[in-house]
Amino acid sequence: MFTHEYAHTFVAWALRWKNNPFALHVPPLSTASLLIQSDVDQNVNEAPIMASGRGVDVGLIALAAPLLGNAIVSLTLGVLLYRLGRRWNRHVAMRLGFWLVVATLGNVLDYVPIRTFTLSGDMGSLQRGFGWSPWTIIAVLGAPTLLSLLWLLVRFIPDTARLLFPTSRVNLCVLSVVAKGVVFVFYGAAGLMEGGPVSFRLS
Repeated sequence: MFTHEYAHTFVAWALRWKNNPFALHVPPLSTASLLIQSDVDQNVNEAPIMASGRGVDVGLIALAAPLLGNAIVSLTLGVLLYRLGRRWNRHVAMRLGFWLVVATLGNVLDYVPIRTFTLSGDMGSLQRGFGWSPWTIIAVLGAPTLLSLLWLLVRFIPDTARLLFPTSRVNLCVLSVVAKGVVFVFYGAAGLMEGGPVSFRLS
């Protein structure tokens, strides 16, 4: 979540639309804010950016989250931790990397396609900034999202489960079910809370 939001803020700062790249909107402490970082957001006002005719900047700020925050920072860090842990037989590092990869790709799913067909949030900003339709977003971001999820489901989760639990079929199945549940139930349910009727049906 924080790499996602800070990707927005640092790009907004680099484009001179934000004075402090560390200034997120953080809600009062609550169970929801602790567990799922509910209502934490980038704290970037896109209205003056659009009014100045710099809609492309709005699009770049929105695109920064899946591209820079998720794909480049979080996913790379997760894979690196996983591989280092596996190479040096450090199961703590490997498990941290594993769950970071799972959470990162789950977070990507809850935007593409779950919350793509809406004018609110990051996907709405992408549409307004670049003049894209939701289908254009699907065309641009859908293929890498699909390929990443296929890799996660077909290779990454099964390989990890077999590596961690080579002699326990029960533990292997539990890890697989929980990891897939995080992606498709926890993150996949994002459209039930926001994003409009299409997002709700996709969730």
